[in-house]
Amino acid sequence: MVIAARGTSDNAARYAKYLFGAANRLPVALAAPALFTLYRRPPRLENALVLGISQSGASPDIVSVVQEGRHQGALTIVVTNDPGSPLASAAAHTLQLHTGVEQSIAATKTYNIPGLGCAVAVIADPDLRRAFRRAQAGLVPGVGPLAYAASLAAYRDQGPWLPALLDYLRDNHSMLQAVAGTRMTPVEATYLAWLDVRDLNLEDPGGYFEQHGLGLSDGVAFGGPGYVRFNFACPRSLLERGLERLRKALQSPGP
Repeated sequence: MVIAARGTSDNAARYAKYLFGAANRLPVALAAPALFTLYRRPPRLENALVLGISQSGASPDIVSVVQEGRHQGALTIVVTNDPGSPLASAAAHTLQLHTGVEQSIAATKTYNIPGLGCAVAVIADPDLRRAFRRAQAGLVPGVGPLAYAASLAAYRDQGPWLPALLDYLRDNHSMLQAVAGTRMTPVEATYLAWLDVRDLNLEDPGGYFEQHGLGLSDGVAFGGPGYVRFNFACPRSLLERGLERLRKALQSPGP
């Protein structure tokens, strides 16, 4: 059995690995999407069960794994919230989550006020909303009056600088995409991109890129070993220097 997932879905994949191993005595492996997208050297899957997990069903690298599995004649199943997504279309069978649209909204990144924690989670499904509230108990502090005031001021500020900033970030995103290629996952935040470097077999990805002059966040701290996080919200000149270092680091992997 081969499971393809990334980001928070990768946590579900790791749990499923132990679940299927313990309950069904199945050998389970987590897919290396770069073999399918970057190197075009997918493993043989004809007798395997290929399971794809993605809330949105839109991650192109996960879609590639499932498509290849189906092409080779493997049994393909996906777990997703969107039955009309590319991932659902790629598989023979779909398990729909039925959780509805999930949205999280915060002004903290756009306005650089992350220290004033204040966010809104819009969860239509009542059971999921109750589970979300239970998970918060004792872990997530309440929102203080200063955070409320700062967030309100941010949402009311509709000056022309914000659209200009977003255009600037989109151009930065495109520049990073041109260098990172299929290593780069779909961006889920305004200016933070996850890069898949699992194929480099680095024992310490954060330390390796630091040796090349890049301060990237190691995915281990976020539950995503083998990934690094690149912040592209910076002046264009600084980004250009960083991308040149990234290009060299990806071309000459260390031990």
